[in-house]
Amino acid sequence: MSRRHQETPASIAPGAPVSRWRRFSRGLARTFLAFLLLLLLASGLLVGAVLWVLMVPSGQEILRKHTVERVSALFPSASLELGHVGMDLSGDILLTDLRLLDSGAGELAGLGSLRIRWNPSELLVGRLHVTSLSLDYPRAALSVSENGDLNLWTALGIEPDEAEPDSPASPWEGLPVDLVLDRFSVSGAAFSFSNGDQVSAVHNLELVASLKGQERNVELRDLALGGRLAIKQSGSTTLDSQLALAGSVLFLDGDLELAALRASLASFTLALDGRISALETAPAMALSLEMEGLDPAEFQGLAGDLGVDGPFGAAFQVTGPMDQIQVDGELDTPSGSLGLNALLDLEARDIAWNARLELNELALHDFVSAISEPSILNGRIVAGGEGTQWPSGLQARATLELEPGMLWGEPLAGLQGSLDLHDGALNLNSLEVDTALASLITDARVVFPQMTTRASFRLAAPDLSRLARFGVEDLRGRGQVRGNLVLNPAGDSLEGSVDGNLDLKGLAYGDIANLAVVKGSFHAGFS
Repeated sequence: MSRRHQETPASIAPGAPVSRWRRFSRGLARTFLAFLLLLLLASGLLVGAVLWVLMVPSGQEILRKHTVERVSALFPSASLELGHVGMDLSGDILLTDLRLLDSGAGELAGLGSLRIRWNPSELLVGRLHVTSLSLDYPRAALSVSENGDLNLWTALGIEPDEAEPDSPASPWEGLPVDLVLDRFSVSGAAFSFSNGDQVSAVHNLELVASLKGQERNVELRDLALGGRLAIKQSGSTTLDSQLALAGSVLFLDGDLELAALRASLASFTLALDGRISALETAPAMALSLEMEGLDPAEFQGLAGDLGVDGPFGAAFQVTGPMDQIQVDGELDTPSGSLGLNALLDLEARDIAWNARLELNELALHDFVSAISEPSILNGRIVAGGEGTQWPSGLQARATLELEPGMLWGEPLAGLQGSLDLHDGALNLNSLEVDTALASLITDARVVFPQMTTRASFRLAAPDLSRLARFGVEDLRGRGQVRGNLVLNPAGDSLEGSVDGNLDLKGLAYGDIANLAVVKGSFHAGFS
């Protein structure tokens, strides 16, 4: 017998238990696989049955009625109408002809259609992947009653006090699943808001964006929005202009990032870039802001005639935490610029601020309609204070120092002084203005909003003949006036009085009068 035949029995016997274990494990695997296949088949049949129900008309009608009942329960003072809801063979969810009606059968909001294209299988791995979500012709008409109640609050059954809780909302806890929205689009949207005599409306709004969310991170990218904004006041149109918004907004690990965010209305554009770190806990800013084409004339219907003509532009950097926000930049006017360096404390009980303004060849007569003569200013204003509400909620102090320039067509040798605003009263302290026409030193107090004014002054004119450019002809001489002025505005009228002392020399008026010295006191009232 060969060596091979002799060794075969001895090699088989010891391995018998191993073979039995292999047969057992293979059988167990086959059984588990069969069970798994059966479970998947049962799940598939269940999902298929649900999908079948959603795709046949009878199933869609059941779902429509159930949706109306569940959603209507959220609106105790309104009713919901829904034309169709269901799913097609491709898995798309479709909802059409939705209307939310108030108790008087007036439409509060509506939607032409909502279509969702998604991948249901990705829910198994905790991911909601929507390839496309589109809203066609969404609309809403919001209004505020005479009592200040929003019609939507009434429809929802929410009391005004409930809409604005006293306690701050807790920080956002995050999404339960990962969300990926490849494309979000809105077409033909129309929204309006009426508050008394003013009606604001956005028409033909188009929007496209992508959205991605994972736990507390949300990324809104490639946003592109366009539409038309119209505002009517007492029936007349005060603004009707195109508006647009583009860019990306990201909320990542508690930081808010604005990436190339651009907004425009009429000829005005605003650009924002940068980041606000630790938005929910200890915000710190690192933002850049640029604006172009701001012309107040385009918004006169809203703000009235401010007496200022544009366009204006600006570039600013905003940095620092909320208790030490630094603002640095420059405002470009139609002629000249205004530099700004400011420090804000937004966490103070009354917002604290300090600012330094640099006036660089600022030609006021080019854009301020009330100034008809050349007025070119150079210098600086240093100010600080607390609060922001004008006038009683604002406490401020400032010093003014202007270098040689022009003021109302006259060479300006300089201007200096200080002012303070306290409890609604503005105090000018030793304000000195020195021009070729005259020099003025004054202390004044103006009380807002009545605009009552009390001032003491000393006005010195080295050459009265220069008054000819203001229509005062044939007057010559020099001198000074010291006195006190009181002004009391009352509606459209103005009442006041002035008293003081004259000290004139070489006074002459044409060939009629020629006086070497004129001294005396005077008092005059006017209305």
